[in-house]
Amino acid sequence: PTPSPSPTATPNPMLVGTPVILKTLAMADATQGWALSADNARVLRTTDGGHTWRDLSPLPPPAGPWALASVDAQTAWVIARPADVTALEQQPLLIWRTLDGGVSWIVSAPLPVDELEAEHFAPRLLYFRDVQTGWLLVHLGVGMNHEYVALFATTDGGATWARLFDPYTGGPQACPKTGLAFADAQTGWLTRDCSGVQEGAFVDWTTDGGFTWSAQPLPLPEALPLADDAALAFCSAHDPHLNSPLSGRLLIRCRQYDGEEVLDSAWIYETTDGGVTWEIFPCPGVEVQWREVTGWAWGTPALSLSQTHDGGRSWQPLGALPVVGPLNFVSAEEGWLAGLATPGLYHTRDGGLTWERRVPRLLPTP
Repeated sequence: PTPSPSPTATPNPMLVGTPVILKTLAMADATQGWALSADNARVLRTTDGGHTWRDLSPLPPPAGPWALASVDAQTAWVIARPADVTALEQQPLLIWRTLDGGVSWIVSAPLPVDELEAEHFAPRLLYFRDVQTGWLLVHLGVGMNHEYVALFATTDGGATWARLFDPYTGGPQACPKTGLAFADAQTGWLTRDCSGVQEGAFVDWTTDGGFTWSAQPLPLPEALPLADDAALAFCSAHDPHLNSPLSGRLLIRCRQYDGEEVLDSAWIYETTDGGVTWEIFPCPGVEVQWREVTGWAWGTPALSLSQTHDGGRSWQPLGALPVVGPLNFVSAEEGWLAGLATPGLYHTRDGGLTWERRVPRLLPTP
C-alpha cells in the first residue's frame, strides 16, 4: 500500500504540569529534541531546552514500548512493539515518521514479517544515517549464547522496509547485540557482547548495506592487566562510531581472571584504513559518546565523567555526574543528562564540567 499521512491520535493525557522521567534522549540542538518517557509508552518533544515537553505519540497508550530515532529537530521515526507476537502476520507492524516536529505522522507500509516466528518482537536498535537511509534491528528471542534478531532497512525515508536477514537466513545471531552504526548506505558495523563465551575481540562488518556480515578479529591491547595471559581475555564490543567507510572508533571492554580476582579494562579502538590496522588507547569508562574527535567516557566508577579532544588518545577527568542516566551531547560543549530514578534533566554548556538541573514538565498536547 502507498503510505499516506495519518492524523495524530489523541493520547490518554498525562497530568499536565507533572514532572516527567525521561528514558531515551535524542536532542537535536540547544533547544529542540526528542525523548521517550520512562515507561517507553510516550514519545515526547521539547522546544525550550528540556524545560517542558509535549506528548506527541502517534498512537495512545497502551501502544508501546516505543523505539525512537531522529536526525534533526523536525524528523523522527518511532515503532511500537506489537501486542501479540504469536500472530505477526495478522497485524500490520508499522513505523511512524514525522517531518514537521510531530505535528503529523506518516505511517509506513507494513514491515515484511511473513513466515517470521518469534518469542518476542522487540525493536532493539532504530538507526538512521540520514533522512532517507535507516535500519531497524529487532529482538526475536534467545537461545544458548544467542540473541536471535532480524534486520530491516529503508532507503526511502521509512516509507517501505526490506528484511535483510533473520534467524532462518543467517546474519550474526550469536551473543547479545550492543550497537549498530553505518558510515553510508553500504558500510556498517554491528557490535556484540560475547565476553562470557568467546575469547578475544571482534566487530561485525558489512559492505552491502546489511545483507551480509563478517566478524573481523581485533588485536588485543598490549597493555592488558595480564599481558602475558592475553589469550584468556574475554572482550565485548560497544558504541560503534563511523566517520567514513574507512575510519571509525569503537569501545572494547575486556575481562581477565587472576585466580579469584576479576580484572576489567576498557579500550578505544580506532581505524583509518578500513580495519587493516588499529590504534588502541586506554579508556577511563565503560560507555562512550563522540562528537568528531571530542568524546566522553563514563561509568568507572558509575558517576565519573572524562573527556577527550583527540579521539581518545588522552583523557581529562571532569568530575562526577550528578545522576546515572542517558547522556546526550549535541556539540563539544552542549549536552544533557536524564535522571532515571527521579524526574530531573541536567544541562551542561561547558562539555560536562558543570551541570544545571531542571525539572522537565508536561505541556498540554496540541
